[in-house]
Amino acid sequence: MAVDITLRVAKICIARNNRRVTTTHVAAETGLRERKKQATRRALRGAALRLAAAHGVDQVTVEAIGQEAGVSTRTFFNYFGSKEEALVGDGAELRCRISTALAAVPDQPLLSILRQALHEAAVDVVDMREEMLLRKRLLSECPALLPQHMANFAAAERAIAEAVAEHLGVDVESELRPKLVAATVTTVARVTFQHWHGGSDAELDALIDEAFDRLQLGL
Repeated sequence: MAVDITLRVAKICIARNNRRVTTTHVAAETGLRERKKQATRRALRGAALRLAAAHGVDQVTVEAIGQEAGVSTRTFFNYFGSKEEALVGDGAELRCRISTALAAVPDQPLLSILRQALHEAAVDVVDMREEMLLRKRLLSECPALLPQHMANFAAAERAIAEAVAEHLGVDVESELRPKLVAATVTTVARVTFQHWHGGSDAELDALIDEAFDRLQLGL
């Protein structure tokens, strides 16, 4: 009898360990896929910007962007709907950082989660500084890109609002708070990133902390 109980306990422990290993393996594979997707997205954006800077926006084609990035035209359309969308950026990194942070630490204060997410997004901003400066120049030189830029910004804000609503357990359509939070965090990101790009002597992390400190104090 004691042997049977011991065997059953051992089987339960093995099953639990197998589930943990499987979960960890799936999470690792998912993380690897996401990193590959982000790398491809960045390569396409970078290729689009380089070509536009060298030849002008009107001369850039989707086929040329794909060739420059080393992917097919079909792959390009898996990430972007048009060359304009690739040129102006889509805020994917910020959306991903915020959504991941909200899911990872659901019991922390909302502003603390968002502050940490922007600190993590700052790593992307530092890595892509030249790309962002080039995009800023293109937007000033080619006003025709502005509608796509605004549309992408609105889509990113909407996606963040949906992630916040899920985190809070409320409906994004009927509740004001998720939209207000999304508008606030995207504004903080835009203002701090632009201020830093504009030649600020402060570290980007310090600017993010200042912005959130001021929010918590009521500005």
